[in-house]
Amino acid sequence: MATELENSIRSAAEKVVGYIGDVATMTVETKYVKISEDGDVDFAQAKPIARTIVKIDGDCDAILPLRASEKGALVVDADLLDLHNRNVTNATDYRARLIDSLIGILKTFTK
Repeated sequence: MATELENSIRSAAEKVVGYIGDVATMTVETKYVKISEDGDVDFAQAKPIARTIVKIDGDCDAILPLRASEKGALVVDADLLDLHNRNVTNATDYRARLIDSLIGILKTFTK
């Protein structure tokens, strides 16, 4: 019969495995809000300008901000793309640290 400690360890390990599954797909969405003339901001009205979805197997989907040029061609908005890329980099770095921590915790349960 499993002891209370063994059950606690098993439960914690299952939670860690679940967390690892949750980080298998990372979605980064950069949004904007318009500041009203009186300076108020309604964050509930935020609209996406770029989105990147990265899966743990390396698959990646990206939706980029485009603007119509004077000639009517669509061009990438470089400033918005730079901001979004920085958000993706920060999220990727955070996810890597989180996965490392979760794996470290899981290893302590398997010893």
